[in-house]
Amino acid sequence: MKLDYLLEVEFSDGSSWKQDPSDVSKVDATKSQYFDLLQLNKNIVKASLVSRNWLFKKRLTVDLVDGHFQFNKNWLQVDQNPLPLMKRELVFFREHQHDANFTVNAKTGVTSKITETAHRIKYFIGWKATLNSKDYQQIIGIK
Repeated sequence: MKLDYLLEVEFSDGSSWKQDPSDVSKVDATKSQYFDLLQLNKNIVKASLVSRNWLFKKRLTVDLVDGHFQFNKNWLQVDQNPLPLMKRELVFFREHQHDANFTVNAKTGVTSKITETAHRIKYFIGWKATLNSKDYQQIIGIK
C-alpha cells in the first residue's frame, strides 16, 4: 500500500519523529509505525500529515498546545470559540476504501476470484481533550 501522506511529529523536548513510507513497526511487524510513536510515550506538541508529492508539497498540521490547525502554513480555526489551553491528545487514523470485482459462480454462489480495482485512503488528524468532565474533539481529513 502506497501512502500519499506521512505523519511527522514534534515533541515538547524539541525532538521529532517521522513515519517512513514502509509504515511497518520496528517493535511489532504486524502493526504500523504509529504504534511505535505511541510506545515512545513522549509529549507531542505538533503533528503533521505531509504529502509525498515533491511537486506540490501539502502539509496539514495540528497544534496540540492551543488546538489550531494549519494547511501549508495558513492558520485554520475550526471552532469559533476556541477552548482554553489544556492537555490535548493526538488523534490520527486512516480510512481505506477498496473497490473490487467479484467473479461468482451463478449456480453455486461461490466466489472464485476477487480483483481489487481501486484503493483510496483518506487521512485524518486532530486532537481530543477533556475539560470540566466534558469531552471535546476536532479532526480534519485530507485525501
